[in-house]
Amino acid sequence: MIRIIETTDEDVINSVIKATNYQTKVKPHSLRATEEIHRQIEIQLYPHNVFYDRRRNYYKNLNKPASRTIGIDRMAQAVTAMLLEKPDVARARPTSLMKDSFYAELFPSGPTHPLKLYHVAAEAMFVVSAQMNASEYERIYKNNLRFHVLTALSWWLAGSVNPTAAQIAAITVSTITNAPIDDIAEWVIQQFDLTEKTDAAAKDAAFSAALKAAWPTFKPSQTPPSSAPH
Repeated sequence: MIRIIETTDEDVINSVIKATNYQTKVKPHSLRATEEIHRQIEIQLYPHNVFYDRRRNYYKNLNKPASRTIGIDRMAQAVTAMLLEKPDVARARPTSLMKDSFYAELFPSGPTHPLKLYHVAAEAMFVVSAQMNASEYERIYKNNLRFHVLTALSWWLAGSVNPTAAQIAAITVSTITNAPIDDIAEWVIQQFDLTEKTDAAAKDAAFSAALKAAWPTFKPSQTPPSSAPH
């Protein structure tokens, strides 16, 4: 016995997909992909050549560059690091970000977060990942610290250690460059070296708190682009 539903209404299609996928094991981000917020993010990012891959491999199949493609799960990690200031959670528990306890803070259904927030988060994630991958840092740093670097970068760009969604959205994308990331990465590594320098340390909220407490001592070689207090 089968049921056939013929429709061109995308909302109906998405509802059917979501309902039927609950019958089999599907990753949480796949079930979230049909929600309106993710469609809006995809529309917001596309004109900037940022491809929001809410449907897995959709843009890969269109031959869009992987370096400009970001999935829902990676976007959740970027926003967790930049807005929630929890790089330890982004590093340690990426799948939990799609659950209700975190999800509403990352992707609210109302107008709480400007859509440009997600453009800034994507661009910052691209640059930090590329810079960390291209560096000669030890594997322990590359594997563990990119989200901590992303958190510190948001402090530097927003001019605040408690950046709001509006402040992050107001960041000019062209200010997300390699030079400050190198300085910030070196500083984060110095702070990490003060710990046990393990995966567990990077996944510990205590290290994130220590970074925030030490941030006023950071002396970058460049002036922060924001006029807000450092």
